[in-house]
Amino acid sequence: MSLSFTSRQLGPSGLALLCLLPVLAVAPACNSVTAERIEALKSAPTGRAALQDILADEEVEVGLRAQAAGALVEMGSAEDMEATLAGLDLPGREALVPALVPGLASLAQAPDPQKAADARDALYTIRELVPREKARQAVDAVLFPALTEALRKGQGGAPDSRTRDILNGIGAEAVGLVMPLLQDPEVPLEVPIAVIEKVGKIEDQENAGRALVARAKQISDIPEDLWPALAKMGGKDAAAFLMTTVDEGSARDAERAAAAMATMRRTPDVASFAVKKAGSATTDPALRESLFAVAEAQKNKEAQDALLALIGRSLDAEVRHRAFAAVLKAGGGERLLEALEAFPRSARYEAETFRQNIVEPVRKMPGFDTRGPLFKAMDSKSALARLVAVLVIGEMGFPSDAQHLAKLEKDKGTVPGLPPADRVGRQASRMVDALEKKKKEKEKEAS
Repeated sequence: MSLSFTSRQLGPSGLALLCLLPVLAVAPACNSVTAERIEALKSAPTGRAALQDILADEEVEVGLRAQAAGALVEMGSAEDMEATLAGLDLPGREALVPALVPGLASLAQAPDPQKAADARDALYTIRELVPREKARQAVDAVLFPALTEALRKGQGGAPDSRTRDILNGIGAEAVGLVMPLLQDPEVPLEVPIAVIEKVGKIEDQENAGRALVARAKQISDIPEDLWPALAKMGGKDAAAFLMTTVDEGSARDAERAAAAMATMRRTPDVASFAVKKAGSATTDPALRESLFAVAEAQKNKEAQDALLALIGRSLDAEVRHRAFAAVLKAGGGERLLEALEAFPRSARYEAETFRQNIVEPVRKMPGFDTRGPLFKAMDSKSALARLVAVLVIGEMGFPSDAQHLAKLEKDKGTVPGLPPADRVGRQASRMVDALEKKKKEKEKEAS
């Protein structure tokens, strides 16, 4: 059974009697509380409760109470220390701070990563429990360097996530703490980037992007984690660095830079650059695909306009088709008609590639997104746009669409290279016949 009492509960006579008991059963709040006894309680069966009582007892000397708090943390019982401290009134907590901080500061430098992390957690808890500026400054003078050291060491696993959580809890002040670390190639990036992304403002993130560019320029072989970090922080400097790398870097770095650009906040310059580079005849096919992915991910008007322009100007059919797929993904049905009309009137097509690269991408889009633009396409000056509209609307299979398709039965428009059977009017007639047949079959089934 644990004997755990405070001096106020026992009174003078009870306290005197209790102090005669063996050390492992002794209530801490008596004249026999010493540094040696606190040290012994760390390994005693009832030590945790006894140490909590020492910490809670205002009649015990402050230095000993602080030592008891440190002992709890060292034992892995930081939560008990925190709970006991939280039970004191604010003046009582603040009175302990000057004595608490040095011991926890020493423990935060412990070679054991777990004990050091426990000490940082305890310091942060104290910081939250003593909101007045002077007391917090005393804690921060120790906590902030301890956090910085933890980030420099790059301790893996739980300590990293705990450090990140503390920094996020500190808030905006943490940005200034982690920002100088970004230019140090030896400091792991995960936690600082996560903190700036969580609690920093846009301008903080852009400043971080600038610092990461400086870091990248110090390294001959840029590590994997730096590319996504540049994209997350963004800003003009980060964007310029990534674009320059795509233009002038090694094939490996160019693809990594392009992949990073695809995850950046929507940036008009990046999207326009990506499409222009993708359309270049000298761009490696693998890099070209990555650059089209940038335009698809950016989704902004600048990206879509650049893709439309590329469809119209490229002499490479594969590039035109890929740009078409990208603008459909980036702009959806809103840009569908413009995309169809962007194809050069003089370009020639083979039936299979026409269906595979132009008709199929439209057919696979959601009908609610394409029906409106396709009906408008029936009135387009582009025979290609009209033909695609006829084929896709007809394949949707709504009998009521026959009346709209019938208006194009006399359309003599053709797409260069396609067989006579693919004349707009002939395909319209075929679709009308199919829809009317379907309508009759449904009527027959209903009767």
